[in-house]
Amino acid sequence: MEELDTIFSIPTYRLRDVPETIERYDENFWRNGHEVALFVFDDSSLANHDKYYSQLGKTRTANPLYYVGPREKERFIQILLQRLREPKLEALVRNLFRPSYGGNRNFTLMYSLGAFLVSSDDDMRPGALIEHSPESLDTDEICRGKLMKAKSGGFEETSFVSRENSLILDHGRVPSVRFSNAESRILSSGATISASRFITRAKSLWKNRNRF
Repeated sequence: MEELDTIFSIPTYRLRDVPETIERYDENFWRNGHEVALFVFDDSSLANHDKYYSQLGKTRTANPLYYVGPREKERFIQILLQRLREPKLEALVRNLFRPSYGGNRNFTLMYSLGAFLVSSDDDMRPGALIEHSPESLDTDEICRGKLMKAKSGGFEETSFVSRENSLILDHGRVPSVRFSNAESRILSSGATISASRFITRAKSLWKNRNRF
């Protein structure tokens, strides 16, 4: 069985919080022997992008880091519209990829077509608190939340992406808006392939629209 490429994505609208998240996950992957492309899908406004993008550009990682922000998204939409060659579909395309929770994740899905996708929120960290003396669950429980103070003790922070408990992350060839020495490269062939798949489906739906 052919192994899938892997994309680790962080959808966000809070670009200022992303550099620390990237650094924590990248360090965790590197420490545990994983090589995986890191993707940031940014739903920030242009104003926030211009304000905080430089911080992300200064982030140093062992794994390749890619960024898909407002300008890259617009270029991607233009690729779709040019290939569709149907002006009446523009409203549909822009609605699918509008700035929103669902729209941002639609970009994530498009960029990861044919790949294995691992996703994390921008406020998550690659660790878990393991209690030294956990309480037993009742027969009708599958999990239980518990508030623990940072200095109370009785637990340890443990990585959940270790060699012993691996997500089987493999190096992936992915669409490129890639940071290299704090510079980014523009949308390339990988994105065009994803666009082609979307276009084929969109044309089929448009051709058979009266059947629904």
